[in-house]
Amino acid sequence: MGIYDKDPEEAFDLIKASKRLIHNRDLFTKEQDTFFAQVMFALNERLSRMFFLDGPGGTGKTFVLNTIIDAVKTGNKM
Repeated sequence: MGIYDKDPEEAFDLIKASKRLIHNRDLFTKEQDTFFAQVMFALNERLSRMFFLDGPGGTGKTFVLNTIIDAVKTGNKM
């Protein structure tokens, strides 16, 4: 089922999430991109893994996690 086969409001949310995902990935630091790639690889390969994301306030932890959520919501295989 494609995103356009869903309820129009849900499809719009998925389109927004897809655009946000692309935009956010462009803003990642090297470390954020590496973390994102490792998590997405584990999810896509259905590997049982535990990840720990740590850093001082304002370093982008929530930003990375929200981007991972967008990737999962859109079914993105990055």
